[in-house]
Amino acid sequence: VNCLRSTLPADMSLDEFRELSPRAEELWDQRRQVVRLNVSQFVVLPHFQGQGHGKQLLRAIYKEAQSDSAVLDLNVEQPTDIFKTLRHGVELDLLKEKDKINVLRGENPPWHLLQTKLKFSMARLFAIGQAVGSK
Repeated sequence: VNCLRSTLPADMSLDEFRELSPRAEELWDQRRQVVRLNVSQFVVLPHFQGQGHGKQLLRAIYKEAQSDSAVLDLNVEQPTDIFKTLRHGVELDLLKEKDKINVLRGENPPWHLLQTKLKFSMARLFAIGQAVGSK
């Protein structure tokens, strides 16, 4: 992600914090090794908005999180409506790339496995699952 900062007309704040999660019992022994990433600020300079830079940066953040086994999930702190739209598009693209939309549509999706692979928060997974017709 740091390598993109010099080439993209955008910036963001990405914080790492260690806390107990809804999977606390399962992760208790790993609690010092598991982190949650939190996007607290995300800015694309006005002149460069609408050109896909925000999408490119958010995809890079998700890809970096997905490559790190210590990351439990990626959360966004108080997203604006515009950012929610951007995030929804990126998340759906990632689901399509990994061929997971049908898994979400199935009966009793493997929520924890999906969270581990995609790094979506459980709340986001449930919301997306509901939107795509999870049973």
